[in-house]
Amino acid sequence: MPRTKTPLFVASLLALLLPLAPRPAAANGAFSHVHMTQLALERLPPGELRSFFADPELVLAAEAGSMFPDSGYAAGDPYGEIAHWDPFLRSYVEDLQARYAGDYASREAKLRIAFLLGFAAHGLEDQSYDTTLLARAFEAGDTEVPDLPFDQLADYFLTFDHGVSFTLDDPYAPYADLPAIIAAGPEGHSVDEAVVRDAMGTMSTLLRVQGNTRITRSWYAQGWESYPFLGTHYYNEDAVGSVPWLATLLVRYWEVLWARVHRTDVLTRDLLMRTVPEDGATNWNVDLADGRAWGRIALFFAYAIDRDTLGPFVTLRDAGGATVPVSFETAYGGRDRHLLFVVPEATLAFDTEHTVTIGAGAPTLYGETTDAPLSFSFRTRCAADRLAECPPLTPPLVAGMRPMPDAGTPRMDAGAPAVDAGQRRPPRTMVAAARRAARLAALRRGSPYSGSSRCGARVAVAERRARQARGGQPGIARVV
Repeated sequence: MPRTKTPLFVASLLALLLPLAPRPAAANGAFSHVHMTQLALERLPPGELRSFFADPELVLAAEAGSMFPDSGYAAGDPYGEIAHWDPFLRSYVEDLQARYAGDYASREAKLRIAFLLGFAAHGLEDQSYDTTLLARAFEAGDTEVPDLPFDQLADYFLTFDHGVSFTLDDPYAPYADLPAIIAAGPEGHSVDEAVVRDAMGTMSTLLRVQGNTRITRSWYAQGWESYPFLGTHYYNEDAVGSVPWLATLLVRYWEVLWARVHRTDVLTRDLLMRTVPEDGATNWNVDLADGRAWGRIALFFAYAIDRDTLGPFVTLRDAGGATVPVSFETAYGGRDRHLLFVVPEATLAFDTEHTVTIGAGAPTLYGETTDAPLSFSFRTRCAADRLAECPPLTPPLVAGMRPMPDAGTPRMDAGAPAVDAGQRRPPRTMVAAARRAARLAALRRGSPYSGSSRCGARVAVAERRARQARGGQPGIARVV
């Protein structure tokens, strides 16, 4: 294979991005996190939030927020893990509300809200992706490579196969106030402002490396060799947990967070963002024979919930009203999450409508309760001997071929994508224009952002270690 000469400093940086030992894979890479924010921004419907992001510097602040949680891993500081979870988000929102008393007209207030939406997206993406698309990739035969972080390699599916390219220089963060917000959380952790500044600078440098196809082409090839299912469906709109699928979920999550910041949210209306299967879906599997990752009923919440306190409010019933025994699973074995899996403990009846209900009084992690029940219904698939009488089954998603066999510089005219590979991303519109405008504004009057660029973080490794520390198996709580 033809090779290009890599500068020594780049080779050294890339080596530091690799893990020291094989570990279970977990979480999206930094490049993917920022791009999901970009894609979600493009999908915002007309309205208050989309108008808010017409300001290009707010777009950049949201992008910076989306990589902020992983910056703690770059620094080797516990604030990275803390920033992934809802107690930090809650502290941040409370600080916003107390600091501005509902008046968010100032420049700094707007930047802080944009940053919030970015880092909130990060945590939701990780727990959703890890337990759906990533888990399904392993079920389909993808195998992790020792010493090559799964999340890092997946970033190259974006840069090579879908032409995603960007940098994020001098990233914004409310640096002076973040230490106090972090310390206000249940961990009471103390971190210096300078540590956060340096870590965000490191993340900026990491993005430059991850997005440089001239020096990552061999790892792109390795990614496709080891993870063909993930590579095929990483950008497939129909694959639960993919980049565009999660971007769509983010749009609804941001709408609820926006309402929470402005104190206009309504818990019963806003609690349940999305379900898999969706209300009215057909052909749902009667068991987990075809895989657990996409076979479990999934509930995505806009507010953090506690698995053990919410579970008793969740029921699954068949068309006759009989209760189906279920268990509940969550990401990383933890109780407080935004995603709850409902797993039937008995085979469901064929061609039968089933209803999931969350009863009135269902609590969030912090004890707020709904005032009315929530429910959705789906119909199971038909038995094999009745398929001709029922809606046709959707063919299963399978691994395709690598779009660029020579692993060279991305060629967007390289021919049709692999079967089941999903759609190529459309040309950038709002985000691209916003980025260009922000760069010009920064040149004209000086950038409002602060940061630094110190390389050398093993970000992927640190994040994976943190995930492993929480346990690799789903937490299970049985309710009958």
